Amino acid sequence: MSRYIRQYVSTCNLCLRTKPIRQAPVGKLHPLRIPGSQWDTLSVDFVVELPLSSGHDAVMTVVDSVSKRAHFILMHMTVTVEGTARLFLHQVWKLHGLPKYVVSNRGPQFVACFTRELYCLVTNFIRPYLHQFSINSHGLNGYGKPFKRPFNRYQSRLEAISNGRDIRQINW
Repeated sequence: MSRYIRQYVSTCNLCLRTKPIRQAPVGKLHPLRIPGSQWDTLSVDFVVELPLSSGHDAVMTVVDSVSKRAHFILMHMTVTVEGTARLFLHQVWKLHGLPKYVVSNRGPQFVACFTRELYCLVTNFIRPYLHQFSINSHGLNGYGKPFKRPFNRYQSRLEAISNGRDIRQINW
């Protein structure tokens, strides 16, 4: 009897049209921000499960939202967020600097972890140079202050991020 009812309901046109939806309503899509300059907003996407080539089986694509220029970085499918941030640091950051916004096909949790790890790596990378710059600028008789000011401003922000503060709370 239950098999007969199941078959009738699965083929009845009226039953299929009036069946209640048992899913939560889908939320509204949020449009992307309009970027202010080149390499300000980046899209980081991953193409995975490729045939093995030179020991790599995935590609990370980093695309600028304004100029549509792209970097294609070979990687392994099993790379972690820390490894992804390290690849970004060595392939993209050295050419274009830090982005203000990152969009990814991996979701907001990945973007938050990726951004936090990237800022920690950048902080660890530039900290020795900032200390060296501040020691060697004493002989400039005040001319070094305009050059040190941007470094000091970003150093405090980068340290706040590396200590785990939320990026949205920092005044850029």
